[in-house]
Amino acid sequence: MVKKLHLPVPFFALFILFFCPKSVLAQCAGNDNVMLTVCDIANTSSKTIDLFSQLGGNPTLGGTWRDDDKSGGLNKITGVLNAQQILKSGIYHYTYTVTNVSGCVDNTATVTVTIGGYTGVPAPNSSICSSETSYNLFQVFNGNFPDPQISGTWTDNDGSGGLSPTTGVLNASVAIPDDTYSYTYTIPAIGSCVAPPPSTIYVSIYRSPKPGIPTNLQLCSNQLASYTNLDLNSQLADEDADGIWTEFGTSEINNDTDSFINIQNIYNTRGPGIYAFTYTVKSNNTVCKDLSSTVSITIEKQLDFTGATLTVNSDKCENEIPTATYNAILTQGTQTIPNGSYEVTYSISGIAAPIKTTQFFSGGVLNFPIPSVNFQQVQDYTISIINIKDVNSLGLCNNIIGTIEDVLHIYPIPKINSATLTIAPICQTFDAQVDFSGTSNLTDGSYNIIYNISGGNTATAINAVLNISSGLGTFTIPKNLIPNAGTSTVTITKITNAITGCTNTAALSKSFTINPLPDATNLTATIKNICQGQTANVKLSGLGTLTSISIDYILSGANVSGLQTILLTVTGGEANFIIPINNLQNVGLTSFTITNLANTITGCSSAINNKTDFTVNPIPSIPVANDQKFCTSDNAKVSNLIPQGSQYQWFDSATSTVPLSNTTPLISGNYFVKEVNTTTGCESPLKTITVIINSTPQINNATLAIASICQGYSANVNFSGTSNLTDGNYNILYNLSGNNIATAIPATLNITAGQATFAIAPNLIPNSGNTTITITNITNNLTLCTNTSTLSKSFAVNAIPDTSNMAVTVNNVCLGQAASVTITGLRTLTNVSLTYAVSGANTIASQTIPLVVSNGNTNFSIPATNLQNTGINTLVLTNIMNVGNGCSSVINSLSKNFTVNAIPNSPTASNQKFCETDLATVANLVPNGNQYKWYDTATSTTPLPANKPLTTKNYFVKESNASGCESLATTISVQINTVPIPVLKSNGNQFCGINKPTIFNLSNNTTASSNLTWFDTQSNGTALPNTHLLEEGVTYYGFDYDTTTKCYSSPLSTIVTLTNCSVTPEGLKIPDGFSPNGDGVNDTFQITDIEFSFPNYTLEIFNRYGNVMFKGDNNKPAWDGKNSNSSFISGDAPTGVYFYIINYNKDNLPPKQGQLYLNR
Repeated sequence: MVKKLHLPVPFFALFILFFCPKSVLAQCAGNDNVMLTVCDIANTSSKTIDLFSQLGGNPTLGGTWRDDDKSGGLNKITGVLNAQQILKSGIYHYTYTVTNVSGCVDNTATVTVTIGGYTGVPAPNSSICSSETSYNLFQVFNGNFPDPQISGTWTDNDGSGGLSPTTGVLNASVAIPDDTYSYTYTIPAIGSCVAPPPSTIYVSIYRSPKPGIPTNLQLCSNQLASYTNLDLNSQLADEDADGIWTEFGTSEINNDTDSFINIQNIYNTRGPGIYAFTYTVKSNNTVCKDLSSTVSITIEKQLDFTGATLTVNSDKCENEIPTATYNAILTQGTQTIPNGSYEVTYSISGIAAPIKTTQFFSGGVLNFPIPSVNFQQVQDYTISIINIKDVNSLGLCNNIIGTIEDVLHIYPIPKINSATLTIAPICQTFDAQVDFSGTSNLTDGSYNIIYNISGGNTATAINAVLNISSGLGTFTIPKNLIPNAGTSTVTITKITNAITGCTNTAALSKSFTINPLPDATNLTATIKNICQGQTANVKLSGLGTLTSISIDYILSGANVSGLQTILLTVTGGEANFIIPINNLQNVGLTSFTITNLANTITGCSSAINNKTDFTVNPIPSIPVANDQKFCTSDNAKVSNLIPQGSQYQWFDSATSTVPLSNTTPLISGNYFVKEVNTTTGCESPLKTITVIINSTPQINNATLAIASICQGYSANVNFSGTSNLTDGNYNILYNLSGNNIATAIPATLNITAGQATFAIAPNLIPNSGNTTITITNITNNLTLCTNTSTLSKSFAVNAIPDTSNMAVTVNNVCLGQAASVTITGLRTLTNVSLTYAVSGANTIASQTIPLVVSNGNTNFSIPATNLQNTGINTLVLTNIMNVGNGCSSVINSLSKNFTVNAIPNSPTASNQKFCETDLATVANLVPNGNQYKWYDTATSTTPLPANKPLTTKNYFVKESNASGCESLATTISVQINTVPIPVLKSNGNQFCGINKPTIFNLSNNTTASSNLTWFDTQSNGTALPNTHLLEEGVTYYGFDYDTTTKCYSSPLSTIVTLTNCSVTPEGLKIPDGFSPNGDGVNDTFQITDIEFSFPNYTLEIFNRYGNVMFKGDNNKPAWDGKNSNSSFISGDAPTGVYFYIINYNKDNLPPKQGQLYLNR
């Protein structure tokens, strides 16, 4: 039940609170959902509604009130509601909260109030001018009664136009002037409150004078030729024709009907400036005042800098950068530039942003500093003048600049300490060449250097020139500066660029070696006499400390050779080398002469003449000898060889130099004999013979290999390993022991490459178990050499598998599945090979498979590809082999029946599409149900969970039947359609509120399609039309829509700002007065649209005594003519002149001062 308010009852609430028991404190703020309706808004009782008395239950005093819907009518301290202060009819909520009450569980209660409509009391007829474009009809109500609510609708009773039905704002310029029009205001019923009676007001609209809309003219002095007879009327739009032009200072207007001026003449006689011409139209009634429009004509002079020059001082070296300063001198060209302040814009190569400076032109010269921060590295900088303009101009002229530039050079200082000097070792009496390379900053050109020499040679402050090309250069240290052998160091101490003059100290050094010439004073060559056909060994001594040399020598006498050069290593002052045989072909006296000695380490050499003689002797004839054979049992020695005698020497190799002793045992192979001249020691060439020693067979270290066999098979014995048996036939005798026994069994070994095979007959090894074979004798059939033997080998005779306890089990399967087979009763077998076949509904020929047996059991699968038909099948096992020993058994009468069951048909499913924003999962796929399972691959055995998110790909569905068989998979494709999130262009959320931007403008600042829609919230929001005006700081949410897929994108959210305006202070329209007389016309002083261009502005208004009358800003923009900022002056400000100061608080703009007139 809803109760209507008649009288407040605060006493009742107090009574209930005082007498309520403690048990009801659980609801200490009263009961929720209390309903109250206030219909009679004009009744004075509606101003003092005590909401506390409306709370149900037993509320506790001392709580706080909250105006949940910000109705504006609640006194939050007292809880008293003034319905006349609520500007809209509707339903409002007010919450009462109690804190710090012990035992209180529900400490809040809400009163719901329905506020009925109220349309106010109309005032008498109002008169306005047709120039009033935003007249608020709410001003035409009687102020002695409560203000009407603003939630109603206005009706234009006469259809005159210009009325906003929701705001009540009238554009009087739309209606036909000089007539009276009526407008009716209505508010609908709400809840149990009936609609209030409509209110009708009357407004008389008088025609205002129309001075027209002026268009100012801004010209450069080079544009005036076509403005010698300008009709000022052409600079107005929509003006009355009976106005009068007036001006001051140009004498271009001659009478009340004149409207033509000569701008070229104005410039020629008065020069550049701003010239104002005012057009005034008289009012034909007493309601509207005379109105004027002013056309401003601005003329600026074009400046010509042709021939101007720029000089930048001055070029620097790199080390001067930290302290360098730079100054540019701009000198005028052919045109004389007036003295004054100019903004010069210039660029510096390598710096992206142009630089501006404001300096004074005086006597045709303008000096300006260039910050040294722009020249912090070595390079050439081009400074170019881009623009020059008078700082007091509007920039109407494109001044003639041309090319005005200069180049500033910042030269590097030479840096070589990280470079490399390379000096090859030299010999005494030679110049040293120094090669420069490596890391440096030297460009191509000449550099003057100063260097010192230290170490084995010394010199100070030696000048040289280093010529650089591609980072490389050389200079020479004269040999007279380095006469001493040993190590010296050259150090460059200073380097100067010969072109730029930039110099730098250096500490680049390099040690180098000056090698001495070799000393041959004590050199001696020793050569012994040789036999013809031998090389001559030369021993050199007296070489001192030399370690590596080369010598040049010649041969003369019985043997002659040209100049020979040889490299030698010297140890302890001595070296040895061989004179080749081909240089010693003749018998007789030969002379060896050294002509040059060089140190190969240093490359230094000395010319000498050192001679030594030696003799080449003849050699004896080759001995006569033949091949000889022996047996091992002969124990033959060298003394048994022929020939024998003291002049003969036997050797076991052609290269041996040590004769064999006569007691040396012979072996099969080649032997060599020579004859020696006992006088000269010369030897004949070697004679080669062959000695053959037949050996006794030796096999005890050989190897017998016998593979395990099954019962009933022969055993193959493989002979190999270490023995002395050559290829051929050998007769052997062997014994058997162990589980099988035999004695003196003959066999033949046919040896090939040390290997042979013979067989043990099956009748000799009938028993399973281990048997040992032992060879007791061997005889070479070719040489008849014989020997006893103990060579033996054990081998196994394996038993065949026992199938007496085998059993088989086969499970029924689904079509397309493999059949699982289990076999038991295999005893101690571990690895077997099984042969089986299948008959019945499916026929499978004999198959053999390997199996692993564990605890007598094993299993295998019959492939699904072999079970293509449904029905009853019979598995038959036919053979089993022990893989461990290779022995097999035939299986008789072991079989088992099994069934292949049918599978369901593949389910019917089609391709499916979803929107990305649907967040579709596997549960959304069709078909679904307990018999269906979805997979992400055709071979997967793990179903997908129902909550698995879907992606664009193929999915697979299978159906199961009562027998547990599963169908083949049906493949479908799932497509997740995605609509790209709209992208906001750079700064696309920034607008100027002056332009009244709309949703349409915001859409144009995105990359979305034409289907973009904006909402006021991210979800469950209201779609905003393109004409919807944007609001400062409001977040908008854009969703793109694809008409093909019928999908929405995820939202683009953006916060709009309306302060991106380019209006300058000069573009603001600042009123020069206002009349706060309550007539609804010009009642406040306010600067239109300043909040968009200068959102942080402040406004101060003073009277002529300097007292502050008003302080305003973006939140308090309008002065109503009352003193609101003084403690000793109050009330309405009197008629008169007042002064204002505007602080723009943007871009360091200076404050603006001005005056205004207040007329009451």
